[in-house]
Amino acid sequence: MLQSLYKKILAHRRYVVTFLILLQIALIVFLTMTFSGSFRIIYFGLEALGLVEVLYLSMQQNTNPRFILSWTLIILGIPLIGPVLYLLLGNRKIPREMREREPFTHLVTDALMNDHEYVIERIATDHPNLIKNVNYIDNIAHYPVYSSTETKFMKSGEMKFKHFMKDLNSAQKYIFLEYFIVKKGYFWQSVYDVLVEKANQGVVIKLLLDDFGCPEFDNDYLEEIRSHGIEIELFNPLTARFTVFMNNRNHRKIAVIDGKVGYIGGINIADEYINRIERFGHWKDVAVRIRGEAVFSLTEMFLQLFNYYTDTPSAIEDYVNDIIYCEPDGYVQPFSDSPTDNFFVSETLHINLITQANKSVHICTPYLVVGYEMLRAITAAAQSGVDVRIVLPAIPDKKLVNMITKSYYDKLIQAGVRVYEYTPGFIHSKSIVIDGKEAIIGTANLDFRSYYLNFECGIYFIESQVIYECEQDFFETLLACDEITKDNLAQLPFYQRIFRAFVSLFSGLM
Repeated sequence: MLQSLYKKILAHRRYVVTFLILLQIALIVFLTMTFSGSFRIIYFGLEALGLVEVLYLSMQQNTNPRFILSWTLIILGIPLIGPVLYLLLGNRKIPREMREREPFTHLVTDALMNDHEYVIERIATDHPNLIKNVNYIDNIAHYPVYSSTETKFMKSGEMKFKHFMKDLNSAQKYIFLEYFIVKKGYFWQSVYDVLVEKANQGVVIKLLLDDFGCPEFDNDYLEEIRSHGIEIELFNPLTARFTVFMNNRNHRKIAVIDGKVGYIGGINIADEYINRIERFGHWKDVAVRIRGEAVFSLTEMFLQLFNYYTDTPSAIEDYVNDIIYCEPDGYVQPFSDSPTDNFFVSETLHINLITQANKSVHICTPYLVVGYEMLRAITAAAQSGVDVRIVLPAIPDKKLVNMITKSYYDKLIQAGVRVYEYTPGFIHSKSIVIDGKEAIIGTANLDFRSYYLNFECGIYFIESQVIYECEQDFFETLLACDEITKDNLAQLPFYQRIFRAFVSLFSGLM
């Protein structure tokens, strides 16, 4: 039994890596304490380093104040470890090659997509109050807006699974899959069987999986997958040494089939997402299926990162001929958000949409760990008479993050925001619907990790059927929720109030 447990632990790289990193931290402390004769010098040296780091943090213009506060408390509060931890984990440092390759990919796409100005002109005429969001994504994220695209809202993992498997089985040229979490089980095995079958038929299969989110994909399993002619790469592989980049994960969920059909949303490839197994009660999630010219942007997103890890990169221009034009369903604008720049696309778009709202702001998110700007945008909207409602999970998957989320309840409810908890279980949906006329559905949570550290993606919709279906699903979800009221907060024990206030000090690290 012990031998079986030992093999299981070794098979999960993140456990081994975490242990080795903690061992390195312990070694730093041990060496510091061992050289007791020089301890005072070492201590004051670390204190000086900490002061320099705090000064450096205070000079960062594009850094959220909560991030600065959290690291300042750690650096000055734990002088033996804090300054070293910040050097290793606190600074956002993306490999130069990745930072340089991304703008180059956008230049190629801009040249291919230069015929979309007429769509922007039409939006400017019909929706003058929304055009700045379209322009922001176009100018900063470098993804165009499309009109000739069909959309379908998927209100559950089960619904996505059904359509997803059908589309995979119909693939004739290529399948691109990029996911944060893939776990062995019914969902993955169903997908894997189709991928092997399609690879044998000559269909090109490319997979990009985040190494942290896919610990079961060890070297032996990767070789098995590759033996079928499937190309698979792990994003940002975990190593047993400190690297700043290791803190940046690929949180995107993208599927592209033949350049004609694409998927995006919060649903990973694991059995809990289709409620095949139960982890935190009923799992509520959403995704979107698109068909048409907007799929080209998903193709670009995928190849942009996949090419970084492969020895045989694919040229994005080779896929432009796969674009198909469908009956228009409003306006569709996929976008990607990357920590390689300082634009914070997801956060900026969320704030822009909320501040533009006239009637309603309806949000679903598993986590709410935000800075002053976002909190002020949400509360100001409610104080201006906008119907602001937020749905969060009643059964959390991360208890500490959930405690920080709940530390916002008092300010939100006092401002008039209506806060709900999804009582059947865990809500993992990431959606924002504004005035019933525009929406963003994607992978970004309302938290610091999604806004500042992870690679994320989403789709901005205007006048699409997806918006109305997402809004309908929101109100159906409310029927399974309990609203948190001022009376609920008043009954909260004093020690819980203190603990929530304390953990909120470190929200910038979540």
